[in-house]
Amino acid sequence: MKTPSFRLDFFFIKKLSFTEKYEKFMKKIMLLVLTFLSSFSMATEMEGPQQTADVESQQRKTYSDVYVSTMPKAGTNLLFKALNLLEIDFKRKYDAKNNRLGSHLASMISVKNLKNIERAFDSKNKYIVLVRDPRDACISFINWVMREKDRKVDSDWKALPMRTKIHSLITESNSPEQKALQSKFFLANFRIAQRLAEKKLENVLILHFEDLVGEMGGGTYEKQFQAVKSIVDFLDLKISDGKVSYACSKLWGGTGTFTKKRKKIGQWKDFFKPNHIRIFKRKYNDCLISLGYEKNRDWE
Repeated sequence: MKTPSFRLDFFFIKKLSFTEKYEKFMKKIMLLVLTFLSSFSMATEMEGPQQTADVESQQRKTYSDVYVSTMPKAGTNLLFKALNLLEIDFKRKYDAKNNRLGSHLASMISVKNLKNIERAFDSKNKYIVLVRDPRDACISFINWVMREKDRKVDSDWKALPMRTKIHSLITESNSPEQKALQSKFFLANFRIAQRLAEKKLENVLILHFEDLVGEMGGGTYEKQFQAVKSIVDFLDLKISDGKVSYACSKLWGGTGTFTKKRKKIGQWKDFFKPNHIRIFKRKYNDCLISLGYEKNRDWE
């Protein structure tokens, strides 16, 4: 009587004695088991770090969009140019009140709603905010108004001496000139920037105009490089230092931020009088301290 052959789905065993077939079968099984264990061990070693990275990636918070907002006369177009040179997509918040895209902080939130600033700078997005020494911003704002032909400012105001213009701007009066200047909107940006600096929201990066301008604007290349690099780091982007350096080298010119005749950093010292300093200390000294432009009230 013939011994029935032993057939497996994944291989055939020749007609041997039952004992020989069994031994052959067990050797195959052991070989398969050892191969599987070896492969599993290698896969674990190779994929372990990647699995850890995947977990960390899932834990890292993701953001929908990048928005840009600035103080007026703080180099808004300069920041736009830096982001374009780095090929970073960004947005501006819609200013419903004026039916336009707003570039400035006061377009995003009013001073009355500062207690809800986290809602305006919601955590699902990232925000890059550019600030400037408010005293320099005031001088730049007045110079800008004087150049703007479409600005509905009385010619008598334009004829006033600079010291009177500064006083008129920083006192926030309700005169027709102040309404035409929109000085309350302009000055509101100081308080919003102050609040942001104090809150230290993790999804908000605050840059300083004085760092971004570089050597051609009266700053330094080192601070400019670090400012631009901080954008890359803040957004978790893989952009080389070489590209950051290239962006810095191309920032000068073509934005309206720079002029060869006008000093950009600390220009307020050429125009502020003692009465201006007293008013500014009373109204905006906390802002200067929060933004890092002064340490106390002992400045002149």
